[in-house]
Amino acid sequence: MRQKQLNQIKKDALKSKLKCVVSKDRTEIRQSHMSHCLHIHKVR
Repeated sequence: MRQKQLNQIKKDALKSKLKCVVSKDRTEIRQSHMSHCLHIHKVR
């Protein structure tokens, strides 16, 4: 029983961690994409 609970907690922690990482990556990608576009416009 105790082991099951621990595994569940670990799973939940991993899920929330993944969610956090994914959202962080998305914002970083968006920011780098924006700066990339701005750079292209500046060059032109």
